[in-house]
Amino acid sequence: MKEELIAPCGMNCNICASYLAVTHDVKSKGVRMAYCKGCRPRNKACSFLRKRCDLLLENKVEYCFECDDFPCEHLSAIDKRYRTHYRMSEIENLERIKDYGISSFLEAERVKWKCPRCGGVVCCHNGICFDCGLDELKRKKKLYRWSTPDDHAMVSEGHREYREPRGKGDVDRAVAEAIQLLAEHGYECQATAEDLILWFQADTPFDEDFGLDKVIAIPLVVVHELVEIDNVKRMGIALTKNAIVDNIEKVDDAHLKAAEAELQIAASMGDARHLRWRLEHIRMWSEDPSVTPSNREKYKALLAKVTKTVEDLEEGET
Repeated sequence: MKEELIAPCGMNCNICASYLAVTHDVKSKGVRMAYCKGCRPRNKACSFLRKRCDLLLENKVEYCFECDDFPCEHLSAIDKRYRTHYRMSEIENLERIKDYGISSFLEAERVKWKCPRCGGVVCCHNGICFDCGLDELKRKKKLYRWSTPDDHAMVSEGHREYREPRGKGDVDRAVAEAIQLLAEHGYECQATAEDLILWFQADTPFDEDFGLDKVIAIPLVVVHELVEIDNVKRMGIALTKNAIVDNIEKVDDAHLKAAEAELQIAASMGDARHLRWRLEHIRMWSEDPSVTPSNREKYKALLAKVTKTVEDLEEGET
């Protein structure tokens, strides 16, 4: 996924049919589709928004969320069409970028739109991978529509940044993405979606305002929870209602290992925004009186390590 292909309106041109048509030269293969190199690379008046917006037309904002009128009626109209027909939301994309940074967004999009058959990119406009689905594309009568309303075979829709979980299917897909992310970074994890649901039903002595709906919105936080659960299960602790309150110290040991895994993966991804967001959490854990003295020292060491990593990453961006 290329950062320069994320349009000001939140459209991910990496998964656009017209961009994929260019990169795969589908006209030479007998498929008649419009060609586009992407909104930003073209630097022309966008047929959807730019010609209707002076801020975009004069390049005064990088993303639409920088505008006081966000989301405006024009963006909302496009967003509704894309939610209805193309299984994505420009507004949700922009909110994700604003809150968690472009690196986190690009990684989530890479996982979400990865073809399960060949690893290519699935097109948001028709659900087809242009790498392995050329024959399907040639047979398709409506090139800019998914085959059926329920055709979810080609894309993982677990990354629902700002929606309430509609059911276990949302959790299943978020967990599958996180397990894949863990595997790609050398971690083996046996935790399941059922385990994650049980974990969030357990009583906790802490004030928790980060519910399951928010957790499944952030792949790296799902990674954290799964690693924590996996370690708890390896300790022989059943995921009951009292699992946390009856095993505070052991659960914190598992939490520490989960934090280390989450932050190591974030660092390897170069996700300075996520690491910076976690700094205050690590500081809070290092000062928590309920944490054992040895673990508080480990959290302090982790805080110093992550602080240095963030500084190095941000220095490399300048």
